[in-house]
Amino acid sequence: MDIIEIGDLFLSWRVYVGIAVTAALCWLVFSWIPNETLAWIIAAPLGIAGLGLSFWWQVRADFGK
Repeated sequence: MDIIEIGDLFLSWRVYVGIAVTAALCWLVFSWIPNETLAWIIAAPLGIAGLGLSFWWQVRADFGK
């Protein structure tokens, strides 16, 4: 994997869709849960997992299973 492939990873539509879905889910968590501490406890791992899964989705699509 060279620098061009890493750049292509960040320009993929799959990464942006994953980030958008993750942001929407985190926004919903903060909208529905009145306790801010609990919302952070739920949203932080959700956001990290969502970002990881969106990158994993793109790498899997580019380089096969």
